[in-house]
Amino acid sequence: MTINVYDNFQWKIPKAIYVYNANANAWSETTSVSIWASGAWQKIHNTYLFTSNTVNANIYTTMGSPTIPVNAKITIDANVWMTSSNSNVAAIDISGFPLGSRVYLVNNGVIQGTQGNAGWPGGNAISTTTSLLINNNGTISGGQANTIVSAGVGYYLSGSTLTTFENSGLLIGLVN
Repeated sequence: MTINVYDNFQWKIPKAIYVYNANANAWSETTSVSIWASGAWQKIHNTYLFTSNTVNANIYTTMGSPTIPVNAKITIDANVWMTSSNSNVAAIDISGFPLGSRVYLVNNGVIQGTQGNAGWPGGNAISTTTSLLINNNGTISGGQANTIVSAGVGYYLSGSTLTTFENSGLLIGLVN
């Protein structure tokens, strides 16, 4: 179950959810929203902030391997590098989420696939099978090619719908 908001005569999935703290007289973004379903609390909205360099990030695992559709917001801080250890693995893998899930990725850092070598192509920056909204304020780059084979793509969509791509940063590599 995902959260939807009725806005201007249509249902929309929010990028972020805020709660009002009357004591502080301020709004703040919530890190998670849970519902009681099937006899247990289940998260339907979750956020995560990467503040340090990470290799082979698996967002599904990072978000606790949800079993029901969720909205997830992932933010990569400025000066943080998301990379991969080899060209067979994307720097960020956004696969495994239940059907109906949606991930909102805010990149303020660098997402880069590994460089190709010894006959291997460069790696992908992002691989997903989940509906994805990307807000790129940093750099998304497929891994560089070696002299024999091709470079990796900036992001690779496998059975996914790229809902929106907002780019004020740098995108290097093709979309596959």
